[in-house]
Amino acid sequence: MSRRITGDLVRPSNVITLPSSCINIGHPAAFPVELPEFFIRLMTKAGDLVIDPFVGSGTTGIAARRLGRNFLGIELDENYVRLANSRLSV
Repeated sequence: MSRRITGDLVRPSNVITLPSSCINIGHPAAFPVELPEFFIRLMTKAGDLVIDPFVGSGTTGIAARRLGRNFLGIELDENYVRLANSRLSV
């Protein structure tokens, strides 16, 4: 994937190859931050707003902040709200 990202440009293919997330962060569907980073770079520019209606562990918010985007996350499960807040407050 690193060969497909050059500066602010993304050259997508039909397959994205990333290592799976192996870190137990307290959420059953955790994924590597590089996955939302790829799509955020592809579809937004710095300063845009990224909305995640199922924030879970907050990985998309981490990616958005790394890339200089604003972020709004929505989550019903209070345990995941706490988890995402703790990961995003770092």
